[in-house]
Amino acid sequence: MPEVLSFSTPEETHEAVAAYLFEGITAFFEYVPDVHIAMTSGPDAAQASLSLIKLLTQQAVTGVVHFWWLDEVFVAHDDAARRDRYIAELVENFRLGTFIECHRAPTPTSDSLTEAQAHWEQSLSGVDFSFAVIDALPDGQLLSPPGVERAIASSEAALHIVADAANIAIVATGTKQAGVIGTVISGNAAHALGQVAALEQTSIWLDDAAAGKPATEN
Repeated sequence: MPEVLSFSTPEETHEAVAAYLFEGITAFFEYVPDVHIAMTSGPDAAQASLSLIKLLTQQAVTGVVHFWWLDEVFVAHDDAARRDRYIAELVENFRLGTFIECHRAPTPTSDSLTEAQAHWEQSLSGVDFSFAVIDALPDGQLLSPPGVERAIASSEAALHIVADAANIAIVATGTKQAGVIGTVISGNAAHALGQVAALEQTSIWLDDAAAGKPATEN
């Protein structure tokens, strides 16, 4: 059973994940100059990453943190639908490139969809990921949204990449995630998220709503 950590609010959850990542990154930098993080594209991984970037800007680090997205939408880099855009623009606008690097999936201008999928999966498969930060989607899959052309073809491909990461954090906030989190914690490995949760390097980070705790009255 994975380690499960619960916090009162989404903000506290995201900040706790960021602190966990920062502590781990600092430890890795004692031995290697680069730390790679694989991310899914949902809101919890995004908010945890933004909190991490805040910590990275406040405290000096000795290496480079690399962000990679598992399920990027197959559109142009400046398209509002891009999942990596928020961090890539933040890094560029605030000139954080000396210690943060964003690895962006191919676009329709450089590859066909099939070529992009093959290229991106090959690129991701060749990376030694220190961390994977995974959103808990209600359907238990790793990729979102359904029906959209993505730079990775399937949850199966993403699962292999995530499973090879040294540390995995599943992050969930809100009542919509409570159902799938309940099945995952109970040991149900019928879907990709459950299979990730069953790995020994996985921890689960929740707010009270995702943990199924009743709301407290003031």
